[in-house]
Amino acid sequence: MEKTRICAFGDSALKGTVLESETPLRYTLPDKTFTDIAAEKLGVSIDNFARFGSTVAAGGKMLIRHFTQLPLYDFALLKFGGNDCDFYWQAIAADPGRHHDPNVPLTDFSLFYEKLLDSIRAAGPVPVMLTMLPLDPERYFRHITRNFSPEGRANVLEWLGGTPEFIARWHDMYALQVRGLASRFDVPLIDIAAPLTEGGNAAEFLCEDGIHPNLKGQELMAGALASALGGILEARMPASPTQQRFAFC
Repeated sequence: MEKTRICAFGDSALKGTVLESETPLRYTLPDKTFTDIAAEKLGVSIDNFARFGSTVAAGGKMLIRHFTQLPLYDFALLKFGGNDCDFYWQAIAADPGRHHDPNVPLTDFSLFYEKLLDSIRAAGPVPVMLTMLPLDPERYFRHITRNFSPEGRANVLEWLGGTPEFIARWHDMYALQVRGLASRFDVPLIDIAAPLTEGGNAAEFLCEDGIHPNLKGQELMAGALASALGGILEARMPASPTQQRFAFC
């Protein structure tokens, strides 16, 4: 029987990137990322085309680059949102009194994601969305302002309303949008965030930048992905001749 083929489009967290060092800043890929581990558990093939810094707008460009390959795949995993909701923090540090938009405003985020889903369905694969991951606002604030002057860091904090918690609340708005899109467009949604948050200490499973899962986190994510994806694959497998005869008896 031919192995199920799956592709993946999204950001660095989907790619499996981990923070190796903040000084100097260096990110790496482990020998086996969480999608590699899940693929091994399921006996499927996952070609991971996710890229560092990708937004859902960049996802459209990814599809164009791989469009001729898409009909070869049975499923397409999608994970976007973490970079879409982010801001250009240096501009905020320089001028906190000015209006600043995120990389992809929430309304545009929904529209771009809808187009992405339509394009994938038209090409053949079944789209499968993954939830956004938790964020540790304190660590993330330290990470994004690590090279700022004391004044710049204070400006960013002022713009955030005096607390890094604003980052987490803003991030959650996009996370809710992802869930809503999956529901409205009848797309399977795999919750890879739940195993990181269910114990109430998600920070334990995140790197020092507060946003990329560490190796312990990726192990949990691999289990969640394999379990949910296995159920999706099983539900879509054609019935065996024996099952078909039984069904028509």
